[in-house]
Amino acid sequence: MNNMLAGINANLFMIKRKAKADPEIISRSKDVEQLVVGASDMIRQLLTFARQDRVQFQNFDLVPFLDEAFKLANVSISKTIDITLENEAGSLFIHGNETQIQQVLMNMINNARDALKAIEKPVITVKMTSYLPSERFKTLNPDMSADQYAKITIIDNGKGIPSQEVDKIFEPFFTTKEVGKGTGLGLSMCYGAIQSHAGIITVQSKVGHGTGFQIYIPICNHEVPNQSLITSGMLTIGVGQTILLADDNKQLRDSQKEVLQMLGYKTLEAENGQEAVSLFKEHQASIALTLMDITMPVMGGIAAVEQIRAIQADARIIYVTGYDRDSTLNGERLPDPNDFILEKPYTMSKLNIVIQQQLQQCHKTVNKQKSL
Repeated sequence: MNNMLAGINANLFMIKRKAKADPEIISRSKDVEQLVVGASDMIRQLLTFARQDRVQFQNFDLVPFLDEAFKLANVSISKTIDITLENEAGSLFIHGNETQIQQVLMNMINNARDALKAIEKPVITVKMTSYLPSERFKTLNPDMSADQYAKITIIDNGKGIPSQEVDKIFEPFFTTKEVGKGTGLGLSMCYGAIQSHAGIITVQSKVGHGTGFQIYIPICNHEVPNQSLITSGMLTIGVGQTILLADDNKQLRDSQKEVLQMLGYKTLEAENGQEAVSLFKEHQASIALTLMDITMPVMGGIAAVEQIRAIQADARIIYVTGYDRDSTLNGERLPDPNDFILEKPYTMSKLNIVIQQQLQQCHKTVNKQKSL
């Protein structure tokens, strides 16, 4: 799935580059890109629930994140529903997992949507505020000891939940939806995800008047920004450097080859690690960088890089994988700390930034050796 999504991203990039003069195509391409991001996050979340992926926590600002998450969730909401976002906070850093928070928000908003059937003027309101816990909050939630919380409220004016069912809605397999319309796992997963963030979810509902969910997540003491790559709309074009592209997926390899050539690079292609090593032996003087898929038949990427480094110790490598990096590496570190792992699907802008970083690192190393 991640290979297919990576191929979609590569083709979207080319479509946008060739349709600059058509704002509608650009707009729709961006919508598809957001859906690709959502699909990728969903795959990662499913792997997490299947215990095939580790949940990684990092510090990030929940305020701009909610803006983007709301846009993605809004795709599944009918235009007949009046849905609004009231983001009243300036900056709220939390220590959490973006994928899990995204899935919680999508699930809660979709639940609100489902509760609005047959409502004449359906409304969903999502609010983000900073919350200082009151004495009553501390009394009701003695385990919640943070000084400040990010509070997300999701309110609908739907049919409401009967009082005898409110206390059961977070239980696994309990659902208020009709047969065949719900698994009863959505809210229990949300509850568990927020608990893993040291937070809680509360609910108030009244039959005939709607439902409100409140999500409380502790604020970080230190506002440490997300360490992931920050991509801008600007692309640095190559100047004819040769990139060895090794991937067993031909469609993805073909689309990425076209993207790299469009960005000013030359390419050599290999469909497995063994072929990549042979090509590197033959063209080592001209290859500036190798884009190496980790999981391939005949010979995998890690073994191939070991042989490439035996030929040229300072060869620049970018590893690529459609799997979780930790499970792919079996908990081991990369042989060279300067190497980088890109997880599929990635945007072509992100790929270009990583390529430029690796090439600049190579340039600095060459200059340092000359000065010595």
